[in-house]
Amino acid sequence: MFPVPNQLIREAMIALASASIEDPRRKMRAIVRLWNEWAEEHGEPSRWPGAAPWRGRARPPDMPPPETWAAILRDPSLTDDIFGVHLSFAYELDREICVGLASWPNAMALEERILLTVILNLSWKPSASQ
Repeated sequence: MFPVPNQLIREAMIALASASIEDPRRKMRAIVRLWNEWAEEHGEPSRWPGAAPWRGRARPPDMPPPETWAAILRDPSLTDDIFGVHLSFAYELDREICVGLASWPNAMALEERILLTVILNLSWKPSASQ
């Protein structure tokens, strides 16, 4: 509820991505699974990441491995302003999904949900079928 410079949030997220998340691969899969569940309930046409539903039907699209997360956030082409846009999107998405999907906020801590949403958003490449 108070403004924090994007650069400081980015540094905090890099620190979180570098060392602090337990079971990061499981949590990344959980975020994607929950997103797909929410998207299906709300008629969202695209799946994240990727265009086709994957839960139980096919291997999930490539998700960025945890060892690359800090590098994704440190990318020199990612300005603090662009990072701020992705951060704002992650918070808005989180707020919206929390209202419509009770299992979302229970999956992990808010800062982890935001971090993983930003990482997925920065690394997601939509498929050609979208």
